Amino acid sequence: MLRYFLPLMVLVAMAPLTAVAEPGKAALEIGAADAVYANIATQIAGGLAAVSVNPVLAKVAPGTVIEMRLPGHMLRLSAGASERQAALAHPSPTWLHVDAMTKLARQIAATLIAHDAGHQREIAEHLKDFEKRLAPVQDEMKLLRDKYRGSAVFVTDPAFANMLDDLHFGIRNRAELATLDGQGPQRMKAVKRLGQRITAAAAGVLIYRLGAHDMATDFLKKAADQSGVPSVGVWSDLPAGLNYQRFILRELLTLHGALNEAAP
Repeated sequence: MLRYFLPLMVLVAMAPLTAVAEPGKAALEIGAADAVYANIATQIAGGLAAVSVNPVLAKVAPGTVIEMRLPGHMLRLSAGASERQAALAHPSPTWLHVDAMTKLARQIAATLIAHDAGHQREIAEHLKDFEKRLAPVQDEMKLLRDKYRGSAVFVTDPAFANMLDDLHFGIRNRAELATLDGQGPQRMKAVKRLGQRITAAAAGVLIYRLGAHDMATDFLKKAADQSGVPSVGVWSDLPAGLNYQRFILRELLTLHGALNEAAP
């Protein structure tokens, strides 16, 4: 199957995944539900807070992606999923929704400034840099919307639905996403039906979770390959060494390559 690797020189600069509070300052602790949210918080806080990943955060406080432990109180921030996503057993990570992450970054900045007004300018600069690094992502999203709006895509994992909806692509197996997200015989039946649909269509693009080595994914990739349907693997977790913007841009460029191949 095809995975499109593009030169890293077209991607924005890396940012660290964790930050440590500067010596002599009151430590502000930020917990994040996963590495992506931690990276976003780190870019905004810089050295003004200690950022760590707390994988159980979303289970303890459903919907919470950032927990800011301030002197005397705690603030939890969420990034809402669509109603369609909320109906899934494992909704798409909201960080695949770029506009939602811009809002989250601004929430983090506003909270930090309220806590530490003396560093308002520094925090505002961090936010400005975050959004500047996001500009190439937004440019690529606009290009994909303009060029490929309504393009047919088949999806093996509901985790990518937010991103594909943002791009206004046509998810051809949307009705089966909830079943594909499940387990057991019903999931396997849904996988078989999806394979048949891919074979019958012989068009579009198959999007699967990169790194997935289960039988269902292998079956669908084989069906796509035999039907001449380009398939593209997308990461659903932040790979080591990438910041949020670089990660999302790389995935969009990879998807762009598959769509170019599928174009008549």
